[in-house]
Amino acid sequence: MPLGDYERGDIELNSLLAYLPLLYLLPRLFYQAFRKEEDPFVANIAARPMLLMTAVLMGYSMFLTLTCPYPYNQPQVGKKKVRLSDSAAGGMAGARSLLNGVLPYGNLSHHRDTYGPTYYYTYLPFEAAYDRGNEHVKRGPGLPARQLTILLQLLAVLACYLLGRRLQGHLFGCSLALGWVLLPYSLYSAYWSQTGHLMPGVFMLLTFLALTWSPVIGAIAFAWTAAACFFPVFFLPVWWAYLKGNKRWLFLFISITLGLALWAPMLMQQAGLNKFLDSTILFNQSQNMGRWSPWYHHSGTRYIRAYFQLLFPLFAMAAFWIVRGKGYLTALSMTGVVVVGTQLFALHAPGRYHLWMLPILLPLFLLGSNRARFEEEAGTGATAEGASLSGRGGQH
Repeated sequence: MPLGDYERGDIELNSLLAYLPLLYLLPRLFYQAFRKEEDPFVANIAARPMLLMTAVLMGYSMFLTLTCPYPYNQPQVGKKKVRLSDSAAGGMAGARSLLNGVLPYGNLSHHRDTYGPTYYYTYLPFEAAYDRGNEHVKRGPGLPARQLTILLQLLAVLACYLLGRRLQGHLFGCSLALGWVLLPYSLYSAYWSQTGHLMPGVFMLLTFLALTWSPVIGAIAFAWTAAACFFPVFFLPVWWAYLKGNKRWLFLFISITLGLALWAPMLMQQAGLNKFLDSTILFNQSQNMGRWSPWYHHSGTRYIRAYFQLLFPLFAMAAFWIVRGKGYLTALSMTGVVVVGTQLFALHAPGRYHLWMLPILLPLFLLGSNRARFEEEAGTGATAEGASLSGRGGQH
C-alpha cells in the first residue's frame, strides 16, 4: 500500500503500489469467509504500552489538526498556497448554507455540494457553535472542520477498541486502536482536515460496532453512513443476508425508511432531484480527477477499469450468496469484497481512499483464529471472554 503523500511520487510506480494490494485483498477476503479456527490472537506488545502509544499518537494527530496547514489566515507560504482541504471547505460551506435556510445542492460554489446529506448534517453543530462572520471557508482558520476532524479521530480509536474488545478481548481492542493511529492515511487526513476521507471509515466502524448490539441500532447507523457517502448502499444486501427472520426485514425497513428521510430535505426545492444528481453522481462521473487518478495518467488502464466494472456485480452477488447464514465475521469480510470492488474501477486513485476499506480489513487481518463465534441469532455476540467483559451474561 502506498504510504504518505504518494501523489507526489512517480505516477507509474504509485499506480502499481496502489492496485497490487487491492488485487491481493480480493481473494484474501474471500478466503477469510471460509478459513477454519486456528490459534487465539496474541500480540507482541502488552496492552498498556499499546494504549500509551495510542495516546501519544492521538495527541500528535490532534496537534497536526490544530496547527497545520498554517491555519491563521496565512493563505500563502513561499510560492505555495497552503489551505484546508476541499472536503473541509465543502462541509463548512454546506452547513452554513443549511443554517441560513438554503439547501446546498445547486447553491454552493466551486462544486462543494458533491457530498451526501449527512456529511453536511454532521458539520451543523460545529458551524452553529462557531461565530464565523464573513470568514472564507477555504482561507480562514476553519475551526469547525478541525474540531470535527479531532472528534472523528477520537471516535475511530474508541470504535476500534470496542469492536476489537467484543471480537477478541481487551488486548485485541488495544491492537486495533493502535493500528488506526499508526496509519499514514489517518495522520495525512488529520493534517489537512480531510473529513471527506475520514468520515466514511469512521462511520463504517461505528456501523460495524452497532450491528454487534442489535439490527435496529445497526440499521440507524447504516442509514446515516449511506447518506454521508454513496458506496455503503452497495453492501446493503450483504448485511440483509447476514440477519435472519424478522430481524432481516426490520433492518431493511429501518435502513431504507431512515435513509429516505435523511435524503428528503435535501431535495425539497424546485428540480431538487436533478440538482442533487447533477451535483453529486453526475459531476463525479464527469471528472478525470487530474493528477489524482492513475487511470487518467495511463490511458491503457481504462480497459482494465471497464473489466472490473463488469465484474463488480459478480463480486456483489458472490458476497451476498456467501454471507447467508454464515455470521458476523463473514459479513464483515464480504463487505470488504464489495468495497475493494468499488475501488478497482473508481475514477480516483484507490490509494487515496484506503481509509474507506480499512475499517473492514483491520479486524480480519489482525484476528488470529479462535475468532469470536457470534450467536446464531443475529444481533448478539456471546463468547466466554465477552460475557465477563460485558457483565450481561454473554448477550452483548
